[in-house]
Amino acid sequence: MTKRLERNRDLTVMELTGAFALRPEDFTDVFLPIFKVSSWKRLILSQNRLTNEAISAFAQVIGERVALGGCPLATLWLDSNEITSKGLLSLCTSLRNSGLTELILDSNHIGDEDLDTVCECLKECRALRRLSLNSNNISDVGVKRLCNLFLDKQINCSTFHELDLQSNHGITDDGGRALIKAARLSWLCRVHLDRNLVSGQVMNDLKFILKTINSKRFRLLVVLCSARSCPRVGAKSDLKVLPVELLDMLMSFLMWPIRRG
Repeated sequence: MTKRLERNRDLTVMELTGAFALRPEDFTDVFLPIFKVSSWKRLILSQNRLTNEAISAFAQVIGERVALGGCPLATLWLDSNEITSKGLLSLCTSLRNSGLTELILDSNHIGDEDLDTVCECLKECRALRRLSLNSNNISDVGVKRLCNLFLDKQINCSTFHELDLQSNHGITDDGGRALIKAARLSWLCRVHLDRNLVSGQVMNDLKFILKTINSKRFRLLVVLCSARSCPRVGAKSDLKVLPVELLDMLMSFLMWPIRRG
């Protein structure tokens, strides 16, 4: 395991799951020292049975790297571990002001009372695009706490695109309606609610809202593409006098969920 980690520390992707899952002693003595100097942008630590103590130690290293501006981590998968309130608090605190874009916390022990911790993280983690809390213990109460971030505009609504709440079994139509309200004030492209207690009507209403948002995004993208390709001399539209660099940045932002498929 040590040789494998050292050999791959300069790569951008590291997957340690299944046959390559870490033993508890390897995590602290081998993995963390190498993670401190790694170049990993995508780190998958699924099914490692990581405890709160291991997550707290991991979070401390992340926090140190973020503070020094040297944490390249963009995607972090921690599904199917043993994370509860204590570990989640340490992790979310360390991720504030980071460049993380995708956080997967499926199949842990996260409940409604932990969503306040997640919400505080989302306020500060401005680059986050996808959050997955599949197969935890979340009900309508927790969903409404998440939705309040959008309703109160406390989250970077232009960046956050995907929320996975499948298989929590405690989410009903109340939670679904709260998500519909939140979707109206955001750029959410995907909300996954399968295997909950949400009725077909509410699911269809949510899908309609998301489809409408994506349609508006596509129409705006067409306008930007037109402005990008047209000569600026004599152009009537204000968009056509924007710097080319700014138009490219806006188009890249709008294309992100389309590229994800």
